[in-house]
Amino acid sequence: MQIQMRKRRSISLIGLLTLVALLAIALAPGLASAHGKRTIDNKYQFIVGFLNEPAFASQQNGIDLTVCQGECQTNADKTVKNPVKDVDKTLKAEVIFNGQTFPVTLTPRYGFDGKYNGVFFPTQAGDYTFHFTGTINGDAVDERFVSSKDGFNSVEAVAPLQFPATSTSSGPSTADLAQQVKDANDKAGSATIFGIIGIVVGVLGLIVAGISLVMLRSNRAGRPTTPETNLVGSNRG
Repeated sequence: MQIQMRKRRSISLIGLLTLVALLAIALAPGLASAHGKRTIDNKYQFIVGFLNEPAFASQQNGIDLTVCQGECQTNADKTVKNPVKDVDKTLKAEVIFNGQTFPVTLTPRYGFDGKYNGVFFPTQAGDYTFHFTGTINGDAVDERFVSSKDGFNSVEAVAPLQFPATSTSSGPSTADLAQQVKDANDKAGSATIFGIIGIVVGVLGLIVAGISLVMLRSNRAGRPTTPETNLVGSNRG
């Protein structure tokens, strides 16, 4: 009897731990997609995030914007009950990263009134800011949503998740290869120039040596010579 009770307690404990683990996974910010929500002028609600989450560098992504009249409410088919239409006509969007700005065109999502896409390719990992300016039904709008701060995740580097390693990631880039080719051509050109100079100097050296040899022979040929017999005879006298 006691053994059965212990088994039941063990099973209950395991079930409880499993439930806690599942809840932790579901609520983990790095795994769950996230969007930021904000009420504008007590009239509208913005829901903002990345189109594809988690967002990775160098992968197509974009702004995911939902605008509702009051707090957003959805139908069973995920459409919005209280959408604000035609926002793309009066609202502008830009992406900000490390002080750089990039204008993004908002387009209405087909079949989902109140939802708008702004496609772009984030090229670097880090925090991104989505800035919206303009008007909605005549009401001025100037709102910034910052990733990791306002409810949606930042862009992550894709390299740690790439497998197998690509030639692009493991080898030199196209720019590096182009520079290597240029350096090789420069070295080859320099070597050719030095080779030509060396040949010219060598030829000039041979010419100078030849002229010197001819002059030396000419000098020797022009000197007066005294026969040994005359020298001997004079000594005897």
